[in-house]
Amino acid sequence: MSPYLKVGLIGLGEVAQLMHLPLLADDPCFSIAAITDVSPSLVEYIAQRYGVAKRHESADALIADDGLDAVFILTPDHLHAELLERAIRSGKHVFVEKPACLTAAQLEPILSVPRRPGQVVFVGYMRRFSRAFLELKRRLPPLDANRHVRIRDIIREAPYFVAQTRNVFRPADVPAELIAEGRARTQVMLRSVMGDDCPPDALRAYQVLTGLSSHMG
Repeated sequence: MSPYLKVGLIGLGEVAQLMHLPLLADDPCFSIAAITDVSPSLVEYIAQRYGVAKRHESADALIADDGLDAVFILTPDHLHAELLERAIRSGKHVFVEKPACLTAAQLEPILSVPRRPGQVVFVGYMRRFSRAFLELKRRLPPLDANRHVRIRDIIREAPYFVAQTRNVFRPADVPAELIAEGRARTQVMLRSVMGDDCPPDALRAYQVLTGLSSHMG
């Protein structure tokens, strides 16, 4: 039995570079065994940076890789649902960045997908394990005793934080039509929840709430 989990990463963008790749590389419990991304230059950069030998041409190929123990889904949100279902069905452990899906209609059928015994499927709500959050949870009264809760959520756009951490490789070889398709698919998903007449700022608010504003699940 291997002393570490061999993981494959689908999506190598900003979040992968800032968080997942360096943390996985530093942890002896994991080995970054395979990667894939729509950008060939980004795959090459990450492979060289982290010494990854196996580079898959597609997410499906990575999910089907029998040499992997776990799959990390770090793609744009509109791809999460379809990749999550395929990864669960592969029998591998699965980590998916938040949100697991953009709509409840996408999530509900995935909840009934059978899992093998011991298979872990984890959504990246990491703040629920932070000491500050656990202490706050300890101090709160029982849920049925709460009559009013006020939460102040302070958000800055990502570049404010990214500029203070590490360099991010931003590829220039992702096809423009693929980016446009992703944005269009995202809009369809958001409007399926918020309605066709929903103003753009409300759509953006919903999208932010599913991701950046929900670190604690």
